[in-house]
Amino acid sequence: MYVYWITANYRESYGIYACSGILFNYEYPRRVIEFVTRTVTGAVAKIKLGHQEKLLIGYLNSKRDWGYAGNYMIAKGDTHAVKEFVEIALRWLD
Repeated sequence: MYVYWITANYRESYGIYACSGILFNYEYPRRVIEFVTRTVTGAVAKIKLGHQEKLLIGYLNSKRDWGYAGNYMIAKGDTHAVKEFVEIALRWLD
């Protein structure tokens, strides 16, 4: 929120073009397990190691514009379904 408000402050105070962005669906190394990508990759790893038998996931047709935070500052405009991500991840079991 600090970045949002300081950007607005500079824009209004100095009349300059300034903008900020919030990346919601980006990936980074400290992503918590509650996010779908970590849930899928964690389950696939456990299946591969023999610690888990099934991958249980919710709605597979939900779409996201996924990417790595270090690669972009705005959405790529390229969405993929959770199902596609799961299918790619499950290929690691072969």
